[in-house]
Amino acid sequence: MKLGWFILTFSMLLDVFACIMSKQLAGLRRPGLLVAVAASYMLSMALFAYCMKVLPIGPAFAIWSGIGMVLIAILSMVLYRQIPDGPALVGMGFIVLGTVVLSTMSKMQVH
Repeated sequence: MKLGWFILTFSMLLDVFACIMSKQLAGLRRPGLLVAVAASYMLSMALFAYCMKVLPIGPAFAIWSGIGMVLIAILSMVLYRQIPDGPALVGMGFIVLGTVVLSTMSKMQVH
């Protein structure tokens, strides 16, 4: 099961990489980067699908999507100077809180 969480983390990081690099595609004028982004998305989805065999889908998807979204927001602040406003920060806080609650307090099992 621990390997499943490690693979989920790697899948999430690949998805974050692909999302951040998508902004650099410059209208699909960079074919090498396009291939890297597409490959990252495909590998991310394949790894996520594998994780569903060994992890409960609720907490796994909450971590993958919620923490991934917060990482993308943080990276966009650093790389692209896209600073979130107060409501966006509150929303991200709720996402992190919900992810923590779901992944630490839930008793969901894999069937």
